[in-house]
Amino acid sequence: MSNIKYDDNDYLKQHIVIQDLIDLAENMVYENTEKISLLKVTYIKQFKDKKIEGYKSLLEYFDELYESDATRPYSLVLKYNYLLDSNKSKEADDLIEEMEHYKYNDDVAKILFKYYGRNLHFPQNILKYFSIVNDNPIIKIKEKLRFHYYSFVAEAYNRAFKNTYEHLNEIRTSYNYLNPSISEYWIDSTTLKPKEFEAILVKNIKGRIQAKVIQLQQYFFIKMPKENLKIFETKKYNVSLSFCLKGIRAELLNIVEEWYLVI
Repeated sequence: MSNIKYDDNDYLKQHIVIQDLIDLAENMVYENTEKISLLKVTYIKQFKDKKIEGYKSLLEYFDELYESDATRPYSLVLKYNYLLDSNKSKEADDLIEEMEHYKYNDDVAKILFKYYGRNLHFPQNILKYFSIVNDNPIIKIKEKLRFHYYSFVAEAYNRAFKNTYEHLNEIRTSYNYLNPSISEYWIDSTTLKPKEFEAILVKNIKGRIQAKVIQLQQYFFIKMPKENLKIFETKKYNVSLSFCLKGIRAELLNIVEEWYLVI
């Protein structure tokens, strides 16, 4: 790619594709993670150190691209990714509102799709997430894995738990190479920390202990090794919830009060 002219829109698109593939591999794949990390470091160094004639920095180059209607959407995407890789997430997020004006562009729509999907604890982002997916149906095809995971999370935040099953089933049956430890907490939109719920422990018909979250009226398996389950007593707990690839899992935090165990 070093031989391609910088004013070529295809060049800009190729960089966006590479950055997105690295992001996907880094977040979802659990094999050859060292190679993925090395590839990312090598790419970022090459990209950031690239000298562009007439410009002092990449950010200055992105600002120049911004001046043209044709390259402005790509300028915003590249600048957004650059700021994230530079650990300047606040500056990157500040670009989101402006990028919403260019969501007709596939590459911008993909950035918005990922941003909303990773911030579904804010109610307004749930609406924006489903809007961007419905307005850009190609996302469901090209971003199939992310689409099913984010949709599972969005439906849970919406308390539409029956709608999560289709997405979870698609993940289980179609993707065997994923990192099984992938998960994210159910976040409280006010504190921005893992939300705490009250739960009681119950046994299902197969004899497995689950946490019944009172506020949601839902049953979730406990995110603990099986051998530790025998120490649980008949008490009410505070729990946090995690969105895992196999569904929502509860983690016991502390005892609230004495309760009972349904046999």
